[in-house]
Amino acid sequence: MRGLAKSHLGKFQSAIQDFDRALKINPRHADAYNSRGIVNASLGNVSAAISDFDQTVKLEPKFVDAYYNRGLINYQQGNNKAAVTDFNQAIKYNPKLANAYGSRGLANYALGNKRVAVTDLQQAAKLFRQQGNTQGYQLTQGILNQLKK
Repeated sequence: MRGLAKSHLGKFQSAIQDFDRALKINPRHADAYNSRGIVNASLGNVSAAISDFDQTVKLEPKFVDAYYNRGLINYQQGNNKAAVTDFNQAIKYNPKLANAYGSRGLANYALGNKRVAVTDLQQAAKLFRQQGNTQGYQLTQGILNQLKK
């Protein structure tokens, strides 16, 4: 998709226009909604991004990235319960998604669920290590060390 290329180049408004055109041609194109949601999030258009991710999962209920992306926005907006729900869905459909465990851990910590947060973060670290993602593993270990202080 041309919209993806434009978004990678930082041409967000033009990317949105391309996704809009693609969705006029095929209003059931879940990938286009998800991609437009990512661009809307990058532009700070939170409600538009959430709407795009909602539409993505409406069209494809097992679209892991849409749950994860919506969870990130909910977490950034302080909607931690909604974020945990979204990360739960992402993990349900992809139990090896280390980022979802890590993000759910942070949302749970923000909700005051420290023990659950530590368990999630430990699982994220384990998955990062298994997947050879040294940076993700080290970052998660650093967060865990901070929580133990």
